[in-house]
Amino acid sequence: MGFLNRLLYITVAVLILGLASGAAFNSGICPPKNKVYNDKPTCFSDADCQKYGKICCPNQYNTKSCTDRSPYFQKSFKKTG
Repeated sequence: MGFLNRLLYITVAVLILGLASGAAFNSGICPPKNKVYNDKPTCFSDADCQKYGKICCPNQYNTKSCTDRSPYFQKSFKKTG
């Protein structure tokens, strides 16, 4: 019975770590630029948006602005720069 319990604990731990890393993977993901409607505040890097708790992403005005991380998992684009 000890072996099965250890196997169960290891399986649960792996699942929990997998879920946690999936949530972390979303950090730094920008939504499609046609979904970023704000143009203020403008930014050049994520450091410019830190005080707002946001990230710097391209917007529909062909500039960059501070926005929330993408809630769209399948239609998001990996952040560049």
